[in-house]
Amino acid sequence: MHGDEILSQELEFLRGGEIIQVVLDPYQVRFVFDDGTEIRSAFRFEIKKAGRDEALPFRFDVQPRPVFDFYQLVRRRVIEVNAEAVDRLILTLENADTLTLLVEGQVGETLEISKFGRDMGQWSIEYQRFF
Repeated sequence: MHGDEILSQELEFLRGGEIIQVVLDPYQVRFVFDDGTEIRSAFRFEIKKAGRDEALPFRFDVQPRPVFDFYQLVRRRVIEVNAEAVDRLILTLENADTLTLLVEGQVGETLEISKFGRDMGQWSIEYQRFF
């Protein structure tokens, strides 16, 4: 088994999670789940609607930024998790839309996944590109 396949298995806990909040900060976006999981993307993500060929890209370093209807992500469960590519995490939602979180192209880009819980304390996984 390759490292990326192992990472996909480690992130299987995201399957079944429901996005309950999308928070935009000046330099990141946070996707908050019903079980206390939070994904913070410091740079780029894409939303691809089911049945469409092209994804809608969002980059914090591009002005003007595209307009998104973030509400389309809220109250959607994750049905598939794919982290087999080293530079992206792809979440397929129950309506067949995909949310792709990207870590590519810029030094210091990060994607952090944290989970808070009464019994679990806090832990996090961080992807960072240094080249």
